[in-house]
Amino acid sequence: MDVHFIPLSGRYLIYRPLKRLAFVGNRALVDYLQERAAVPGTSPGQPDIEMFLDRTGYWEPAVLPGEDKALTLRPSMAVLLMTNRCNLACTYCYAAAGSRPPMDMPWPIARKVIDTVADNARINGDARFSLSFHGGGEPTLNWSVLTAAVEHARSKSQACEVSLASNGVWSPTRRDYICKNIDSVT
Repeated sequence: MDVHFIPLSGRYLIYRPLKRLAFVGNRALVDYLQERAAVPGTSPGQPDIEMFLDRTGYWEPAVLPGEDKALTLRPSMAVLLMTNRCNLACTYCYAAAGSRPPMDMPWPIARKVIDTVADNARINGDARFSLSFHGGGEPTLNWSVLTAAVEHARSKSQACEVSLASNGVWSPTRRDYICKNIDSVT
């Protein structure tokens, strides 16, 4: 079963991409799902949880219409939302950066995402994978994680195309790094 448990502020995003199904749960639900998946055919131990899972179709196989088997293509592009902080306060900006408590993506999450899409590209037989920095703030404000992510992505056996969406307000040092290490900037 293609399922991902993604940490999210003390909870987990439970994601079955091939079914286009995602919901938030706690650690106990993640443990329950992992235990049930490890031993197929076991009797459900939590009727309320099982009723929810049945209604969402969680246990049903991910089969495309007209196909006998599940889709095996895995995502080979990652979009990292680096921060919600911004060094501008544009009135037209959809993100409203700075209106919420500051949050930055931590390095372990960025590293795991890069490892996953690089592995997916290898499994898919792709020669390259893609990494994009974007989000509800200025990505370059989480500089140490951004540069570590670029270096990590470039260290993989497949080529990596790196892009950045930015407001372009950088120091000369950061500008030089971006010009040398990022493939495209918008």
